[in-house]
Amino acid sequence: FKPLVSYAPEQRRGLQAYENGQRAEALVAAQFVRDGWRIIAQNWKTKWAEIDLILEKDGHICCLEVKYRVSGNPYSQLDGMT
Repeated sequence: FKPLVSYAPEQRRGLQAYENGQRAEALVAAQFVRDGWRIIAQNWKTKWAEIDLILEKDGHICCLEVKYRVSGNPYSQLDGMT
């Protein structure tokens, strides 16, 4: 029996990208919490957009869009996530 993903590899790649994005968001959120930020909302949706993280610290509000890049990005510390 051949796995169904082999019949639709583009769908699997999309799923992997989604899963990588979710893990990246979780890692970024965890780092901000360790740095003393409080998560107000995650994946907050509006009619027009989604904000990945809304955080608060010392009266400051921060809205973040998390982007995950696969290798080649000198700023990425997420390559090889487990």
